[in-house]
Amino acid sequence: MIPTKPYLIRAIYDWCTDQGFTPHLLVDTSVEGVVVPQHLVKNNSIVLNIQNTAVRSLEMGNEWLMFSARFSGKSMEVIVPVHAIRAIFARENGQGCAFETQAERASGEAEPALDEPVQPSQKEPLRDELGQVTNKPENKPEPKKQGDKKSHLKLV
Repeated sequence: MIPTKPYLIRAIYDWCTDQGFTPHLLVDTSVEGVVVPQHLVKNNSIVLNIQNTAVRSLEMGNEWLMFSARFSGKSMEVIVPVHAIRAIFARENGQGCAFETQAERASGEAEPALDEPVQPSQKEPLRDELGQVTNKPENKPEPKKQGDKKSHLKLV
């Protein structure tokens, strides 16, 4: 069975594009098979702009994401295994989807379904949109105000 992760990545990419947002990937560069410009890697991570105007020949398969782009004026082929993608999000508002890595799953924490979006840990204090500690669980729906058109997507 094909994991849901590649489908979620393509869906968030399409949503970003439809909204006029700039889709970005957060990639774990310590994963075997990742080919990215090493001079831009910080703390085993890199954020890549995958907007259609920033890349050429973007291919988003079920196992690999590949494209060609220019970094510091030099063209480079970028190859990212899907399991190395930690998040896909819109640069403009930070909304998107984050994923748990294989290392985080192996650390002994409760295991969510393979390649499903990460849920906030209940060990950490709950925080509101401004980052302040709150007692209200994030998944509890608030009553909707008339005319409230706030997006339902949130980077977790």
